[in-house]
Amino acid sequence: MLMCFCGAMLTNSLLCADEVNEDGHVPVGSRALPVEEHVAQNEARTKLYSLDLQVDAQLPEGIKVAAEESDVKGVRKMSKGNNAEEVTQHDMFYTSHPGAFHRPYSIGYSGDTVEFEDGSVWSVKHNDALKTLNWLATDLIVVTPNRSWLSSHDFRLTNQNTGVSVQASLTLGPIYNAPFTHWIVGIDYYNNTVYLEDGTVWKMSYFTENSFRNWVVNDTVIIGINDGWLSYTSPNILINVNMLDYAAGIVAH
Repeated sequence: MLMCFCGAMLTNSLLCADEVNEDGHVPVGSRALPVEEHVAQNEARTKLYSLDLQVDAQLPEGIKVAAEESDVKGVRKMSKGNNAEEVTQHDMFYTSHPGAFHRPYSIGYSGDTVEFEDGSVWSVKHNDALKTLNWLATDLIVVTPNRSWLSSHDFRLTNQNTGVSVQASLTLGPIYNAPFTHWIVGIDYYNNTVYLEDGTVWKMSYFTENSFRNWVVNDTVIIGINDGWLSYTSPNILINVNMLDYAAGIVAH
């Protein structure tokens, strides 16, 4: 049962197009939840994450992030001042959609911003900025939730080629309707299902259904990685740019 019809999709698309920034980017958090609701959601996620579920189950069939070019350890060294370090190992992530692999299209002069191939811009925590200066346009970057309660940054960007992870916030959305931009074309709230423009059908986790209940057709999303609770059944997250929120899920077909 698809909850959104073609006519509604077209209407929403036209309305949202008027809300695009002058530079063509989707605004971040234009429909963000009130602070108290956002905090409550984060508390609920933290409780689930703290359970540290250890389930002896086979990982879902997907694409291993560290395959081929990113299956390396210590391939490059950081060599900027006192932040010099050699990476010897890094986490291996799994994904059900190749769009979870992002390219650092450009890095800010001081390393304080990272722009992805979809045009989204991420502000890097000041103390982490120097770590991004040796990132290359050919590197693979994955986005995961930031589990630190002491940070004002909601996400982490992890370079799969160097193993370096930085805390970051999404400050500018992807370019509207661009080749590497993903958006919602249909939602089945009853069956916890989200349909994207590329034809993929996402089964969203029951435990994050409250997050995507406020999502609507034509919301722009960025595909990330779920590195926490229930990652074996929901290896990805969809980051809703308009809501500045995310929910865990997996590509069903």
